[in-house]
Order: sequence, then C-alpha cells, then structure tokens
Amino acid sequence: MGRSAGFMVLAGLAQLVGATVVVLMCVMLGHFQGGYGWGYQNPHKFNYHPLFMTIGLIFLYGDGKCPHILSLGVSFIILVVYSTGDDIILYLAITKWLRTVSRLHHMKW
Repeated sequence: MGRSAGFMVLAGLAQLVGATVVVLMCVMLGHFQGGYGWGYQNPHKFNYHPLFMTIGLIFLYGDGKCPHILSLGVSFIILVVYSTGDDIILYLAITKWLRTVSRLHHMKW
C-alpha cells in the first residue's frame, strides 16, 4: 500500500465518520429528543437546527474541501465544477436554514 493509497483510505474513513455523525444526529434528535416538528406551536421545531448545522458544517463543508485534497489524477476542470457545485448547494442550504431559524426566532408567541 503506497502513500497515496493509504491517504485515500484515510480520506474514505473521514467521509464515513462524517456520514455516521449525520445519521447518529438524525437518530438522536428523532428518537431521543422527541422527533421533528414544523409549525408555530410545535415544541420540537428547533430540533432541525442542530441537524442542519451538523449536515452543513461537518459534512457538506468537508466535502467541499475534499476535491482539492484528493485530486490524484483528476483534471482541473472537473475539480472546479465539483467544488463549485458543492459550494453552491452548501450556500443555498445554509441560506434556507438561516432564513428558517430567523423567522422562527421573530415569531409572535
């Protein structure tokens, strides 16, 4: 196993750990914290916030940086397209999540 193969194994393990954290967060919030809710009077509506923060800040942000690190034999154009697409998805998701949290914080109870 060469240096690059060992690095790819570690990168794959890092992806697996990130996906596992997201799944565990879904299970923890869905089962042990009472589930998810949407609406004005639902007490579980803020359970979405830690889930979305975990997906955005741990998993998607890490995926946005992976193409530059794992660019073993991949053309530059493919790297740019993949990274730009991942960053656009991340930007749109974070914008939607922040808008939702902002609206929920400013509601009249």
